[in-house]
Amino acid sequence: MENGIREMNILGREEIMNVKRILLLIPSLAFLLPTILVSAHSDHYNPNGYAGAQNLKYWRDASVSSTGYHNRADTAYATWNNISSKVAISRVTSEPTYYSIVVYAGTISGSTVYAVADYWTYGFFGWSQVNPGDARDRSRIRLNTPQMNTLTSAESTDVIIHEFGHALSLRHNDDSGASVMKEYELTIYGSPQQTDKDHLKQKWGN
Repeated sequence: MENGIREMNILGREEIMNVKRILLLIPSLAFLLPTILVSAHSDHYNPNGYAGAQNLKYWRDASVSSTGYHNRADTAYATWNNISSKVAISRVTSEPTYYSIVVYAGTISGSTVYAVADYWTYGFFGWSQVNPGDARDRSRIRLNTPQMNTLTSAESTDVIIHEFGHALSLRHNDDSGASVMKEYELTIYGSPQQTDKDHLKQKWGN
């Protein structure tokens, strides 16, 4: 009988210890939860980008006007403006250096894409190109006019809206549903869709 009571006491202590271990783990899991949630969405945007992303400057080269894409470029940047309180974009008339999105138009030799975005930092030795996930001072959008000229006005506007999304660190969105950030889909939405807005806020904040 004494042995039975002793075994029950031992089992009771082990169960109590297991409960304590679980209780100790809960704060750790709670600490990890925000990281898990962020990781679930990070496939929709690149890390880093502009520091804070506030008060960005948009400038277009004269080539954009000479090829007739100035109104569509102006429309495109405005569609992203103020979706997030952290992303304010204003058009400037002289070429900026920091916190800038610049747009050019011309022929991208050997390319069949409609447009591309690339990323740059400015330092002692001038401009250096960086990867999409790196910190940047500038995003550059280049319109490939021979290919753009094959599109309707609505399609080419959405192409430029798409590239502005990349300039703001959004990746291609290959999920189902409406989005201007689809990789292989020409759209005619005329503005970022709710999914795109949500991803921008996930990246930069409300």
